Amino acid sequence: QKNGIVRLVDNGTLRATPLIDISSQVNDTRDRGLLGLAVPPDFANNPYVYLLYTYDPPETVGQIGLAAPDANGNRPSRLVRVTVNLTTMVADPASLVVLTGTNSTWAYTSRPDGNSTGSIEIVPSGILNSTNTFDNGFGTTTIVPANQIDVGVQDNDPSRTGIQNQNIRDYLATDSESHTIGAVHFGPDGYLYLSNGDGTSYNFVDPRAVRVQDIDNLSGKVLRIDPITGQGAPGNPFYEANDPYSNQSKVFYSGLRNPYRFTFDPITTLPVIGDVGWASWEEINTGAPGSNFGWPFLEGPSITGGYQTLPQAISFYNNNNINSGSPSNQTAVFPILSRSHAEPDRASSITLGDFYNNNTLMFGDVVNGTLYAATLNASR
Repeated sequence: QKNGIVRLVDNGTLRATPLIDISSQVNDTRDRGLLGLAVPPDFANNPYVYLLYTYDPPETVGQIGLAAPDANGNRPSRLVRVTVNLTTMVADPASLVVLTGTNSTWAYTSRPDGNSTGSIEIVPSGILNSTNTFDNGFGTTTIVPANQIDVGVQDNDPSRTGIQNQNIRDYLATDSESHTIGAVHFGPDGYLYLSNGDGTSYNFVDPRAVRVQDIDNLSGKVLRIDPITGQGAPGNPFYEANDPYSNQSKVFYSGLRNPYRFTFDPITTLPVIGDVGWASWEEINTGAPGSNFGWPFLEGPSITGGYQTLPQAISFYNNNNINSGSPSNQTAVFPILSRSHAEPDRASSITLGDFYNNNTLMFGDVVNGTLYAATLNASR
């Protein structure tokens, strides 16, 4: 259940005792909550359940307003693993292990702001706002250990210079009300894949969205990790053998807005993602490991209005030669299918389904309630 209670249906009958109840940890509001669940293919030998959810840290208890439990202020997210007793089919809460989001804490979460107004003065969660320190806006300043800082390749906030590319390691951000974590699945290769949204405003131009383009930040990504250790999986495009817990070691795809549902292509075995669009386009994306799908500077096949004037956009367009059409060392990958919000059916919130056969991909739209089928080229 979205509120954090996991129930088991046994031969058509709902068991009275939940498999586990983590509702006290789950931030259940709007499209946040317990959104992803996975079990290993060999569950009998590895009786684990993996839970991906927006997290209410203990400090929210007793708070009011946007900081209260199940309120829609800024929150982090976590992926956890619990162990199931195969006799009782109940998980032991004490077995809970945090695999991703070990630093998804209140101390590293900025003051709640609801749905941001697009102000460049709003501090992004999980990014240092002075050298080696994070001020969360609640009057708490935390010294961040050097081994918990991943230095990115770009500035992640236009309002400051010089320090905003220092990302807190293993922090999953949901700033603003929406675009939180999404799905978690075991891939055909046995590794665990999870999707994470940009964690920024769903309707305003939010400068915090630029962190999606930083491979040292976990926002707007698909991650691929070891299901036991939580380390980045060897073979990932930015994997660091000497530092497998680094943010970039976990990144498989980047440049995503709200990739809350995905599946795997039975031909290529690569993830195929439904990415909910902003003002103009819905997307289905897939590509080689390391693909960058361009958000927030591209939406569908187009340059994104509003975001195109941010300082980081100029560098992105120059690197990708968007305006010249010439080859690039950092080529953005365009969607395999884009649907315009201007089409007669007014589709505006894609929900990816699964492959009906090797070439027919099913997907829906939450807003218009329609189910669609797309036929992919057999040769891909």
